[in-house]
Amino acid sequence: MRTSPLTARSRPKRKESQAISFGSDSVRRYPIGAEVLPNGGVHFRVWAPKCERVELQLSEGAEFSSATNKLVEMKHEEQGYFSVFVPKSSAGMLYKFKLKDGLFPDPASRFQPEGPHGPSQIVDSREFTWR
Repeated sequence: MRTSPLTARSRPKRKESQAISFGSDSVRRYPIGAEVLPNGGVHFRVWAPKCERVELQLSEGAEFSSATNKLVEMKHEEQGYFSVFVPKSSAGMLYKFKLKDGLFPDPASRFQPEGPHGPSQIVDSREFTWR
């Protein structure tokens, strides 16, 4: 089993109540993962401190295949984070992170419909009904 460069033992700590701002009026509730935003679109953020470049491979169809995927370069942030906002993405779409070592699912994914090595699926956590 190969080790993913997206996982590490000592990720920088943050307080649970601390929101993460990006752009002029956008705020994330979670530090990493794919987050559907109230005004539309999805913000993706991953911690990959050993990488110089990370791209988002996003499915524009119901299946994760090279014919229906597009690559979006992610912006390098401080402390090893990479992020990108994709305005035309939405819940249900599939994605992976592309590194120089290959494609990897999101380590903070909220749903893996094809198992732990398959693509991650965007989930709108605001739509979940708690019981």
